[in-house]
Amino acid sequence: MRPARPVRHPVGEFACAPRVSADQPGISGKAVSSFTRLHTPGRGTITIIRTRG
Repeated sequence: MRPARPVRHPVGEFACAPRVSADQPGISGKAVSSFTRLHTPGRGTITIIRTRG
């Protein structure tokens, strides 16, 4: 069964912008101090966002 709305994917027609960048507050509103990207065995990545405070 197909979803009612398009699923957000990092590439292609439905590409979505990154939610957090180093010069803006993180998800919690705190300042972002570092990013750690872990590449998975497939095509994906896991991003760990560390904040200050």
